[in-house]
Amino acid sequence: MINIILIDDHIIFGEGITNLLSLNQNFNFIGFYSKTEGLDEIFENNRIDVVLLDVSVIPINGIDYCKYIKTKFHNPKVLFFTMHFDDLIIGRAMKAGANGFITKNNTKDVLFEGIEQIMNGNIFYSPDVEKILLKQYKHEEMKGLPILSSREKEVLELIILGKTSHEIADKLFISTKTVEFHRSNLLIKFDAKNVVDLTREAIKMGIVKINN
Repeated sequence: MINIILIDDHIIFGEGITNLLSLNQNFNFIGFYSKTEGLDEIFENNRIDVVLLDVSVIPINGIDYCKYIKTKFHNPKVLFFTMHFDDLIIGRAMKAGANGFITKNNTKDVLFEGIEQIMNGNIFYSPDVEKILLKQYKHEEMKGLPILSSREKEVLELIILGKTSHEIADKLFISTKTVEFHRSNLLIKFDAKNVVDLTREAIKMGIVKINN
C-alpha cells in the first residue's frame, strides 16, 4: 500500500480529500495536516511514500517545504495539489524536487493516477498543467519574469512602499487574510525569503521602478 499524507491549509477541502483517499484500498492514508510545522515526528515514525502538498501553506510555503523534506527525510515523493498555478510556480515546484503537479480543478481519477504514476518513478502533470507548460515553453527551460495578476501587482506596489498588510487591506478594500495570501504567493514567485528580497528582485527585474 502507498502511505500518504496531505498538507493543505483549507480544512473543509482537506477533510473531503481525507475521506476520498481513505476509501481507496491501494492507499494507506496516514494523516491530514493544515500547517508545515511540527511534522518531523510524522516523517520519522512513518514511511511516507507520497506527500500531497499545497503551495500556499504556512508557516513554510509548499515549495520551501518540499526542499526541506526531500533533503531531511527518505526522499518522499511530492505531488503538488493546489489551486494556485502558473508556469513560474510550476517551474519552481519542480526545481524544488517535486515529482508532479496537479490542480484542484481535476477529478479524483486524475489525483489517483498522479499518485500511482509518481510511485512508479514518473513525473506527472494534470492535463491543465500540461497545457500551460506546452503553451508557454514547449519543452524549453522555465525562466523569465514572474507572471502576476492585476491584484498581485497592486499588492506588490504597496508592499514596496512599506505598507503593512492591514494598510494594504484598507487601501484595496480586501481582507487582511487575502493580502497575506497574495504576499505569500509573491514571495514564492520571486523566490524571495522576505520583503527586502522581494523588493530587490522586483526592482532588478524592472517590474517596480523607484522614482528619484
